[in-house]
Amino acid sequence: MKKAVYTLLLSTIILFSQCAEEDNGVSTGTVEIKFDNVVGDIQAGLLANPGNEDYPYTTVLGQQYNLTLVKYIVSEIVLEGPDGAYYADELSIAGDDVNGYYLIDESNLSSQTLTVDQIAPGVYDQISFKIGIEEEGVDQGASIILDGMFWAWSSGYIGMKVEGQSSSSAGESFGDTIEETNPHGFGYHIGGWKSPKNVREVTIAMDEIRITPDYKPEIHLVIDIAKFLDGGLTFDFSKRNSIHDAATGAEYADNIPGMFRFDHVHNNPL
Repeated sequence: MKKAVYTLLLSTIILFSQCAEEDNGVSTGTVEIKFDNVVGDIQAGLLANPGNEDYPYTTVLGQQYNLTLVKYIVSEIVLEGPDGAYYADELSIAGDDVNGYYLIDESNLSSQTLTVDQIAPGVYDQISFKIGIEEEGVDQGASIILDGMFWAWSSGYIGMKVEGQSSSSAGESFGDTIEETNPHGFGYHIGGWKSPKNVREVTIAMDEIRITPDYKPEIHLVIDIAKFLDGGLTFDFSKRNSIHDAATGAEYADNIPGMFRFDHVHNNPL
């Protein structure tokens, strides 16, 4: 009898503790953020092999092109809600342990879905993040090279890389996938953290997601590479087919936020 009473009392204490923990907002939730790279209406098979002279895409200048590489760094993710809910992804770099900095690589499908956890329960309807890494991350991780996305401490990280080939390019460009011997290559690397600072913030309104320990919502974002190349300052492959320094990339960095748009969410119960 005493054992039964003890067991019941212990169960009550555990249940009360769990409820108190949830009431105090200690229990947290998780969200997945999916980055779907496209070019206009084309959503699959974006990348060609170097040397391929099939050009499925056309700029607003009428120049045909293909893509051989698309990479960008996402950092400083923030979620906000209509009733004051707020979450900022923790940033830290310690050796090879990197948190809050993410490399999206079109050639690596798994990199295009980010899992962010330890989010306070609530309703969220806005997401913001930066493309590139600010000074704090450069100071912490000058020796951390995110798959070739680092220049030097003085210039910092490359926030975005777009490489490919165009019949309008005269060649002699270079990059991760493009050699100077490629007759039609182009390579645009946009980065830098101080002067000029080419890190750009993206803020997107979205449908509401509900964060609780019982839900794992998904946020789907679409990233249109054509919006980068055809943005406020249009790239002309015949005049400039190579950017590999912060100063030259500065005039094109403002094209970056226009690439990103909200598509849909899933409020998935666990």
